[in-house]
Amino acid sequence: MEINKQVRNQVIADLDAALVDGEGQPLIAAYFSGRGEPVTASDDGETGYLEVPAISVYMLDGESTGQDFDEEEWSSVLAVEIMDLATNQLDDDLDSFSEKVRGVIDRNYGANGLLSLCNRAGFSYVREEGAPWGSLVLTFSIEYTEEV
Repeated sequence: MEINKQVRNQVIADLDAALVDGEGQPLIAAYFSGRGEPVTASDDGETGYLEVPAISVYMLDGESTGQDFDEEEWSSVLAVEIMDLATNQLDDDLDSFSEKVRGVIDRNYGANGLLSLCNRAGFSYVREEGAPWGSLVLTFSIEYTEEV
């Protein structure tokens, strides 16, 4: 669905523009449109880790809320997953990044006109057994219209 790709890419563009330090340098090393993991495999089969922190932007649980001949309305959950290397202060670091993300995706966020509604829905901390990173997933209830 092209509209989902457009929404994800717009969210990434907005986060990338806003999440910079005082000198204009990016705070986030990698962005993923869709679910991603900050790992890479080299030609010799060794697994390495991309720079972190990283952010994945993806959608969950999309439902059609109405359709006519020209457009279809959708309701979905937008997930913004912030990933960083596991340290003794990982949750604190993730919380700091989440405040910056929430500064971009606020009550009035419209993804450059693509969204008609965006409300905070929840969050969850994620740890994968054996993975050297953890993440915080921020979720937002969104509504948008797709031209058909």
